[in-house]
Amino acid sequence: MVLALFAALLPQMASAITNSANVSLSVICYNTTVNLTTDKASYQYWKVVNMTVTLNNTENGDPLNAMLLIELYNNAGSLVFYMAVDNATAPANGVNTTSYYRNMSTTTPGNYTVRARIVPTFSYPANNWTITDCSAQTNRVQADKNISMTQPRPNGPNNLIDILNKAPGPSYEDVTLNWTLSNSTDVTNYFIYSTDSYAGGFNYNTPTAVVDGYTTNWTDTSADGVDQRYYVVRAFNGDLTDENTYAVGKFNLKLYTGWNLISLPLLTWNQSMNDVIYTATSNDKCERWAGDTQLFQRTNFFGLHRVWSGEFITIQPDRGYWYYSYKPGYDTVPYNNTIVGAVPTDTRYETVYHTGWTMLGWTSVNTTKLNSVLTNATSNDKIELYVAPTDLFQRTNFFGLHHVWSGEFSSLEPGRGYWYYSQNVTTYTWTYRP
Repeated sequence: MVLALFAALLPQMASAITNSANVSLSVICYNTTVNLTTDKASYQYWKVVNMTVTLNNTENGDPLNAMLLIELYNNAGSLVFYMAVDNATAPANGVNTTSYYRNMSTTTPGNYTVRARIVPTFSYPANNWTITDCSAQTNRVQADKNISMTQPRPNGPNNLIDILNKAPGPSYEDVTLNWTLSNSTDVTNYFIYSTDSYAGGFNYNTPTAVVDGYTTNWTDTSADGVDQRYYVVRAFNGDLTDENTYAVGKFNLKLYTGWNLISLPLLTWNQSMNDVIYTATSNDKCERWAGDTQLFQRTNFFGLHRVWSGEFITIQPDRGYWYYSYKPGYDTVPYNNTIVGAVPTDTRYETVYHTGWTMLGWTSVNTTKLNSVLTNATSNDKIELYVAPTDLFQRTNFFGLHHVWSGEFSSLEPGRGYWYYSQNVTTYTWTYRP
């Protein structure tokens, strides 16, 4: 009678019964195999895991209709949760593949084992029968997949900018950082990191300052003593910080009495001359070279109204500018015009207009070798920089045969503008990585 019952419920199993006084032990075995896969091996703990279970019933002439358990065990081997699927079905001599999903928000970070196994779906009198399911003893009806759960990092703050606390005159300035809150709801603090050498990197093990998770600004009162300083702000959720590397900074542009050949090292928030060159003195002037017309354009500063007016009123990245300062007393020692903005990291572009001169800007906070920047030069191209204190030019030339720049200087420096002479007869785009 017992054998007939089992055969009716699970026709594909083979049974072995051991009789004792009041207990019959049945060992249930399947020929069906189980394969379990997951879409990834590592998940953030609140993400949904996509599991695919394939039941291979090709060795059985009868269809499979059993219970499928999908279980999660922690590293200690304890069951964390399970999913019971009422019917693990597969056709006779066939295969069934089904996807299952599970939200992992109830787990904690760590290593886990996902297990899929099929078990009998019939009930039995507990007092009379002890059933040993061989799915706990053989891999033919069990499949494991090792996965890991990690706590998600918070999203970083948004719209980070730095504002210069301006005071007219040749002085160093403080900087205030402003940002909007992260859209992550578990942020407990914001970590501010700073460095006086962007090329030297940030020490993300030691924040310069820590503010609470509702704060959206911070002032660096020590910034007035340095020529350069750069900042990254990261969100912290009590365990992890986000990993954004978006940086803003301050850069003291050195200006001398008389002519200066300059460019913007940072991407300023406001490109107006009034905002960028805020230390201007009455009758200061600024010129830029229009490569397409081979003519200068000029704008002048009217001190009475403290306004720039002329053929242009903005100062843009990637371009070089002649700046004439009437501020007295800085013939050999410069004064500072502090620039604030975002640190450029993406590829930059500037137009070089056929054969002739172009004023280029080096929109970067890094000092970089000419050989690694001006890679599309033509033989006999040349580049010049102006040394304000000496009122002299320095020149370096491109030797096409050896594909190398050689001359009085070998690198592009932040804050400087450059005259570039191209032998190319067509207009082209100068592309560079800052």
